[in-house]
Amino acid sequence: MPEGSDLDVLSSGGKPIRAWGSTSRRIATSWRKPWTVVALALLVGAAVGAEGMNRAERRTPPIPSPPTLEVSLAPGAGGGAAYGNGLSVIAVPLAVRNLTARPLTVVSVQVAGSGAGLAADPEGRPSGELPVTLPPGQFVDVSFGLTSRCSVPLRPMPHLSLLVADSSRHLHIIPITIPDFENLWGATLMPGSCPPTD
Repeated sequence: MPEGSDLDVLSSGGKPIRAWGSTSRRIATSWRKPWTVVALALLVGAAVGAEGMNRAERRTPPIPSPPTLEVSLAPGAGGGAAYGNGLSVIAVPLAVRNLTARPLTVVSVQVAGSGAGLAADPEGRPSGELPVTLPPGQFVDVSFGLTSRCSVPLRPMPHLSLLVADSSRHLHIIPITIPDFENLWGATLMPGSCPPTD
């Protein structure tokens, strides 16, 4: 097209606009400039990346909420007897009830506190073996021994929790509150509950 000739171009609204021939050539050739190609590539990359993140978020399964348990002391709790190795021990037989609609598994018992630890159930209850399955709505015995190290002068009441696996094999640490546990732990602090020292 000769220099300076007119060119009719349809706008997006369907109305013709007038452009000079030299201007139309600049518009046509501007798309071939390097910076234009780079800008388009960046825009396309950002759009593809955002779509990929959205798909990944849709595929990520939600984190299940912790299951609900009911915990109480079973008969035979207490003791506070000398255990040897500078420890006093009490029997902690628990009745644990699964309040969900699916089976759960108690994997382990955990204790946190100064001078506190775990031992085999001093009463020798076989139901204390873990892991143990909790059917929905039923009570299951979970028995263990709780030790108190006599060499630790200050031994506040420890915190107990159960490591529980749900039906999807997700693990949950569930803190438990035991009725009268403060008095139970206090038995390990009484005179005569610790083995004699040389």
